[in-house]
Formats: sequence, structure tokens, C-alpha cells
Amino acid sequence: MRDIKRTMKTKKIVLSGIAALSCAALCGLSACTAASAASLVPNWYGNTTLTTAISGTYEELTYAVTYEKGSNENYAVQYEPGVYTVVLENTTYNEESVYRLTSELQISGVYTMGGETLAFTDSVESVCYFRNVSRALYPLYSLKTVHSTSPRTDDPDSLGEAVAQYNYTVEVTYSPDDNTAHSVYTDLGTNEKTEYDHRLRDNLTVLDNETLLFAARGMTLSVGSAESVYVLNPYNHTQETVAVSLTAQTADAEYEFIDKDAGESEATKHKLTVNTFAIGRSATLTGKVITARYAAPVVGNNTYRSVMLEMENPLSYNMGTLVYTLTEADFTDK
Repeated sequence: MRDIKRTMKTKKIVLSGIAALSCAALCGLSACTAASAASLVPNWYGNTTLTTAISGTYEELTYAVTYEKGSNENYAVQYEPGVYTVVLENTTYNEESVYRLTSELQISGVYTMGGETLAFTDSVESVCYFRNVSRALYPLYSLKTVHSTSPRTDDPDSLGEAVAQYNYTVEVTYSPDDNTAHSVYTDLGTNEKTEYDHRLRDNLTVLDNETLLFAARGMTLSVGSAESVYVLNPYNHTQETVAVSLTAQTADAEYEFIDKDAGESEATKHKLTVNTFAIGRSATLTGKVITARYAAPVVGNNTYRSVMLEMENPLSYNMGTLVYTLTEADFTDK
């Protein structure tokens, strides 16, 4: 039996604001078809040879979320510091030993235009069940709940026209035996549901949107090279392609965070090599591109587990950027 709680609720997809974690997979237009299966390594372990033995996995990461002002002069947003947490653990799904990845983003702020103001508190919660590296992190189930207040135009006549509020869930159930999936999008305000059946691509790496940032930890690429994976768009019948490109390596970069695995109780500066990925659609028009920085994998003793150290997520309509910075890491013992 599945050990998941099925709750559903929502509205249309938001490609800005705190639905940022969808943006990497779903922004842009036409898909690219030239791709092959991705090469993935379990770099979230100190021992990166553990491709199938996932029992005993538990990792918890905490990020501070801060805001960098944009250039839109017609209206503005100011975010208060937020928190983003991610937990990786092993569990069972339909009696199969699998990974479960849960995440939660909480953030608040205020939009202003002239003398108008709109205060808000937003959140994104997700859970995804997926297979191990030997089975290419193939997804089995995901559920995402979004409460988002986001910009929807560049030059509005009023603040009410400038900003939209979205409250929804999107649930995806995958059928690995026939390489299909079924998605249910539910508007929490009206309880209206939109459902789709999807045919996934054979012989290529298919990821759920909620595991995209995690899967990038498993990609070991040379500078300037790129990796392409397929990420399901649950909002329609199309198959979306996301290119994950390693764009730079920086030796001895410094990031300050608490490494609980090393017994730290206060933030410490860690010197490490950093891989920088540009994450966006493989398309002529890529839309907004997320920049994510990961600790480079180390053969033999992968101390920092190729953790995501920082992510820059640009908002639509030049409204600024949300920056996620690792503050605390409780790495798995493996």
C-alpha cells in the first residue's frame, strides 16, 4: 500500500514568484528532441557507489531565502526573509524501497503601486516518491500544493491588475510498466479539477519536476558540457525538455553554513569547488533560467554530498530575484 496522503486543491500554473521551483521545468516554448539517457551518480552520499542500497538515508537541508530588487518601475515587491527546507529519506511505495523528497518554502512580503499595497504570505509544499540511481530516479508519485501571490503583467493600471493569487495542488501518478502518467490539477478556490493522461518518452531520463534540482546533484559533467532530461508538464499533454548545463567550476569558493554531519553548531566557512548549472528549457525561447550552484563531487570522500549551495531564481516582469542560500545541512551518514 502507498504510504502517502492524497490531498488535492488549485489554479493555473505560475511561472514566477514562489512557484519558482516549477519555472525551471516549465517556462519557454518548443521542446528539444535530441537527447539521450542521462548519466546519474548518487553524489548525495559520501560513498557515491551506493546506486541501489538506499536504506538508512536521511538528509535535511535548510536555506535562507532573500530578495534582490528588480528593475520594474511600474510597481514593486519586497519580500521578507523566507525559509526553504528539503528532506531526503528512504521509504516504501507499493512495497518497493524508494526515495521520498519533501520540500517546503515559506515567505511573505508586500506589493506596492502608487498608494496601493498588498501584503501576502506564500508557500509551496511538495512530496515526490522516486526510484534509485540504477533506475534513473524514475518518479512514481508527486503532490505539490501552492499558495502564491505573483506578478502577471509588466505595465498594469492598478495593483489588482498587476498581481494574481494562485491556490492549487497538482498531483501526478506515474505508471512505470507502460511509461505513462496521470495528472490532476485542482483549484483550491473552486475545487475544479483538470486531468490529463501523459505518454512519457522511452529510453530517456524522465524526472518529476519536484526532483529536478535534486537530480542535478547526480550529474558529473565537464565544464561547458550539458545534460538533457525530460520533465513532465502536468498542466497539459506536451512533453517538456529541460537542459541542465554545467557552465563553470570555481576552485576554493567559500560558503558559510552549519554542517551538522561534522558536529558543527555554528555557521562555519567551508572552502570547496563549486559547479554552477544554468537550468532552463531546451528551446529557442528558454524563458527564465535558474542558476544553481552545487558542491563539486569528490571521489572517495564526498564530504559535502554535492549539495546545492545557492540558487538564484529570477521573477517575471523584471520584479527581481529570489536567492536561496544554504544555512544548515544535516547530511546522511552514508
